[in-house]
Amino acid sequence: MNNKKLKGFTFLEFITVISIVSILFLASVITYKEYIKKIIYTEGKSLVASIVEAQNIYYACHNTFYGFSGNFSQELEIDARVNKYFKFFETVPGGLIPKTSNNYPKNEKQEFFLKYSYVVIYCDYFHTDGRRWTVETKLYLDGHCTKYKTYEE
Repeated sequence: MNNKKLKGFTFLEFITVISIVSILFLASVITYKEYIKKIIYTEGKSLVASIVEAQNIYYACHNTFYGFSGNFSQELEIDARVNKYFKFFETVPGGLIPKTSNNYPKNEKQEFFLKYSYVVIYCDYFHTDGRRWTVETKLYLDGHCTKYKTYEE
């Protein structure tokens, strides 16, 4: 009988440990990337939500939506410069509402375009590796929004 004690690991044990550590590392990297993506989109959704609220207030005061492109709007009181990711936003009014005047006889009705029916709001984050992340929604006159669209190009 050989009473000699072996010290150290066998090659099979070493490869098993390396495999397990590699799998755990890969899973953590994937989870981290998804976590960062979620953080980025949460900031964008927060910015869009504050713009929606500001547009609702602006509409209540001026009876129209406010169109703007940039990172700071004094009229909407929105400052995207303080954000980490989304530092640019744009609001694009659209969908003119035709209004028929009843001051004319029925055969001579004229149409006037008085106000916009919606405003598209989106904000962008341009990553250093060239990717563009966007959060977008559409705000309607009655105050409801479409579901936030998030996409990466």
